Parts: sequence; structure tokens; C-alpha cells
Amino acid sequence: MNHLHDSLHQAADDTGRPLTTDVPALLGRARASRQRSLRLRAVGTLGGGAALTAAAVLVVPALVGGSTPRPATPAPPAPPASSKAAEAKTVPDDEIVRRCQPQLEKYFDYPMYRPERWRVAHDRDYVVGDVVQLDGHSRMGSNPVLCEIPEEGREQRDVPFSRFMADGSDPARLTELCSESALNRRETFPDLRGGQVLAVDGDADVTVSLIAAGGQTFACVLSSPTWDAGLTDVYAWGRGDVFLNGSTTGSSNKSIVDGPASYYTGAGLTDPAARTIRVTFPDGHVEERPVRNGAYAVMIRTAGEGGLLETTIEVLGADDRVLEEFPPR
Repeated sequence: MNHLHDSLHQAADDTGRPLTTDVPALLGRARASRQRSLRLRAVGTLGGGAALTAAAVLVVPALVGGSTPRPATPAPPAPPASSKAAEAKTVPDDEIVRRCQPQLEKYFDYPMYRPERWRVAHDRDYVVGDVVQLDGHSRMGSNPVLCEIPEEGREQRDVPFSRFMADGSDPARLTELCSESALNRRETFPDLRGGQVLAVDGDADVTVSLIAAGGQTFACVLSSPTWDAGLTDVYAWGRGDVFLNGSTTGSSNKSIVDGPASYYTGAGLTDPAARTIRVTFPDGHVEERPVRNGAYAVMIRTAGEGGLLETTIEVLGADDRVLEEFPPR
């Protein structure tokens, strides 16, 4: 800007060309003077001169009372190098078994598992990071053997049992575990991954849910892989009578699970007008669980060695009116 100021003074002092009130003309003379000066400069300073000229051009409209134009839109930057990760590739069944072998060692610390000739239990496509069930050719246990498929070369990475424990607040994790925990060996079991969780109840030890997938609904009961109580189960279950399955843990059934207790679990569809499932025990103890759009999930734990007890189950409407009762009176 100092150069422009000097050029304006020189134009004003030019006796051969008297000062004029015509601002555009005055600026034109200043530019001409500036151009003569620039031609005398060394080539190495041309870049700075061009920048100054560009700055002066932007100032001119303001001097003559016009509006300041917007700077020319700069050319779009060159697109960055592609950072898209390579598409996940399906891992073949035999490669899954190979990569999972180190993860299976921790199972053999528990009496309900033993080494087997493993195979992938379900006919599905799997990629690195997926949970997969491995089935033994002769294994008849009631607990699924699960593995998180590792990247090649990272087979020795530790994957704790907590990876296979459900979280009712994480639908994707829940449906993945339910899908892989099904022990149906006689027919292809539907893939529940990505299904809709209609209802869920329980805690980190035992989680019960109702999942909609492929036009069906499935009850899913998940317990820790380190439990031998046989709670884990996945089965198709739609609208119908409300009933609860039962299982016990503790010394009464020689279970290795700490703390004797009885578990009552169930999920399904009932009257769409229902709002509550009420479970009453013989001693008068009552447990209630919500019903939403007819969907319910129930997980009740009672501590102690008492064993499983008969219960009365009521389906209640919005006004606590009994819609159904099981067993019927």
C-alpha cells in the first residue's frame, strides 16, 4: 500500500499532467507510474509486484464509491488421496477355524468344554471382527463356543470372555451374539444380525430379548460363557401364551456358578393392548415388566437354594385390568 501511496503522490505532482478530481483517471496515472517503476525492478521481485497490483485492484471500487466485489472463487483443491479402507473380505470357514484356535484355549479351563475337531456352526459370510460360533463334530454341550475372528497375523491377541457377554443397551452387539449363540444343529438358523430388538431385560450375567428378523420373532437368552447353568438359548417364538423357562445355579445342581439362585426367563408377543407382565410367587413376591406394542422380555433372579417355584403370570392392560392369566384359573 505504501507503493500505491507514493505513486498517487507522483501522479499528483506531475506538472505535465495537472491534478484532476477525476479519481479513476488519477488512479490510472498512478498505475502507469507504478508500471514504469516495476519495469526497472529485478526479475526476482516480480512476484511481490504482482501481488501488490492485485491488492490495488481490489481497493479501487471502494475509492470510486462502488461496492467491493467478491474475490474470484479459488479453484477447488485437488482431491485428497483416497483414504477409503479396503472392502472387508469374507474369511473362509477353514481359515476361521485356524485363526480361532488360540482363542479356544481359555474354554478348556471349564469342565463343560473340551477340545474338538472344530467347524463353523452356521452357514454365513464372516469378516474380521465378527463373532462366530464354532461347533465340535461330537460336542453335545449346551454352551456355544464363540470366537472373534482376528486379523491374519494377530491370532494370539487375547479376546476375553467379556466380549461375548450381552449388553442390552447395544442392539448390534445383542443381535450378533443372539445370532451366533443358537445351537440348532438340524437346520439352518436365521441370521439375526441387524434384527430389531423389540424388548430386552436382564443384566450383564443374564440378558433376555425378543428380536424381529426375516418376518419372525425370536426369544434369546444369553448368559456368560463361563456359566454351566444351561441358560443360553435362542428359539423362534411369536404370539401366544406367556410362560417362563427356569434354571438354577449353585450347589443344589452342582453348578460352578457362584451363588445359588433361580432364574425365570421368557420373551414373546402378547395382547397389543397389554402394558405390563406381572409375575407372582407363592410367597406373595411380585415382579413386573413392561410390554410395548405387545412385546415383552422377562428375566427374574431369586437368590437362594429354594429351587424353581410355580408362578402366576398376569397380562395387564393400561388400567391394570387383567387381560390374560397363566396358568388359567
